[in-house]
Amino acid sequence: MKTKFSFLALVLVSTLSLYAQQKVPANVIAVFNSKFPNAQNVKWGKESKTEYEADFKINTQTMSANFSDQGAWLETESTITFDQIPEKVKQAFSTLHPGSSVKVVEKVESPEGTKFELKIKEKNKSKEILYSEEGVEIKN
Repeated sequence: MKTKFSFLALVLVSTLSLYAQQKVPANVIAVFNSKFPNAQNVKWGKESKTEYEADFKINTQTMSANFSDQGAWLETESTITFDQIPEKVKQAFSTLHPGSSVKVVEKVESPEGTKFELKIKEKNKSKEILYSEEGVEIKN
């Protein structure tokens, strides 16, 4: 009985995943394929009513990209190391958040430019901080 249930659950999840991917407009997929021709293991999801998100890999790097339902590229996020962020961002972080530890760093590219999102642990609390390339803290 457990085996039948597990099999049915697997079939249902697979079917829903394929159905969700089939609902992505062709223009969105075309723009994605043009922008990321080497993407592998692409999985599509809905970020909102009018926005689609693709999770994928290029080589070994995990990335995600968001597109409007009209096919406009909105942003790309990729996980990077603290060492890969600009020196100005490192300096600003060290000055504004002494004693805090960085858990995850994401590079966020959009038509407006590049930003860096740091997920940190500060005084036993997790928080996210966004920086411009110039080291300006955008949000707390």
